[in-house]
Amino acid sequence: MRIAFFIDGTFLPERDGASTRFARLPAEICRAGLGVCVFHAFRGWSRLERIAEEPYPTYFFHPKNYYNNLTLLVDLITRENIDVVQMNDLETIQNVGLPLARATGVRLVYEALYHSGTLARQLGLPESQLGAIRSLETKVAESVDHIITFSEPDRQRWLDFSQAPVDRISVVPFGVDCAADTAGSGWIGRPSVAFIGNGYFEPNRRAIDRIATDIWPALQSRLADASCLIVGDMSPQLRARCLRAGIEMAGEVADPRPVLRNCSVGIAPVSEGSGIRVKLLHYLAAGLPAIATSVAAEGLVFPALIIEDSISAYADIVQGLVTNPQRVTRLVQESQDLLRREYAWAHIAHIAKETYRRVLHRPTRERPALTPHSNGVPMWLDEALRSDRFAGCDDLGHIAYEYGVACDGAVNMY
Repeated sequence: MRIAFFIDGTFLPERDGASTRFARLPAEICRAGLGVCVFHAFRGWSRLERIAEEPYPTYFFHPKNYYNNLTLLVDLITRENIDVVQMNDLETIQNVGLPLARATGVRLVYEALYHSGTLARQLGLPESQLGAIRSLETKVAESVDHIITFSEPDRQRWLDFSQAPVDRISVVPFGVDCAADTAGSGWIGRPSVAFIGNGYFEPNRRAIDRIATDIWPALQSRLADASCLIVGDMSPQLRARCLRAGIEMAGEVADPRPVLRNCSVGIAPVSEGSGIRVKLLHYLAAGLPAIATSVAAEGLVFPALIIEDSISAYADIVQGLVTNPQRVTRLVQESQDLLRREYAWAHIAHIAKETYRRVLHRPTRERPALTPHSNGVPMWLDEALRSDRFAGCDDLGHIAYEYGVACDGAVNMY
């Protein structure tokens, strides 16, 4: 069995939850014995020399070829003898995935990082835009061979709101690194809270606003020696606001666990969206207890995870945790035991492998011709481009090439 993962945005190094999934799952699936290759829309946001060290080939393309050169993609998919193509964006499924599946006969899988209609409604998008997203979700659910979600609540949303067939949708949870010798060792009994997340993602930006406006001032008023750390990329304006509030900023880091281990409590005051909040798995893997809203913690149950929707209660909960380190350490150890059993990447790869086997044993769906999405790129990507988050990153922008291959430590362009 050979799987091709299509990646529209950032890949390596990992810059957010989505790119962590892209970076870890294909490699683990490869180690589990399946054939793997990646098709990557390259904008300079990833590092080709790192991609070339992965245990599978990565084809990278200028976005115009990734989205518009169907003949090239068909040739490469055929050359690689691909059985299953997996994509992560509704618009890419519509514009690239369905034509590619019709032309090659591959099975087409949509990995839904979240339920887009749910996120759009929570963010207050106009009804016209919300309706278009819901319509596209329904059309994709009717057309792909399988849908993968990260949690059971999201699987249920696809069934209830997008009419996905119950036998063509599965949960493949997110994974995390959790070494056996880290259980509870990093928890420090002092009032230091941490938040990790991409501040360009609107739900995270709103959460950072809540931290700066409500949680951090309340914690300072209760505990004079308190500190607050935010890990992740964000706009210069949001960063400046946090610094003025006295919040420490770590920026992007390759591995958040060493930074998090200098803190005592991870928080996730996120009130919009769906899918798995990778930040919570990172907190627990680093040995921290976590406080999260019911939205942020949806689909997760851990002894060291406290659910609290009242933002005004966070400071009191932090104070209670740091005064009871023995109990917290026990809860963290129990949580890390669960992480190792249920969320280790090798275990997640096994679940994914069995899912792909089921996909191959079912007949392909009908492939209706859908009207291409107007701007040709996913909604989140359009926002990222307009934010100038990665301005100046494209070091191949001046080079004319059809495609490249990063493999076996080498990068070649054609």
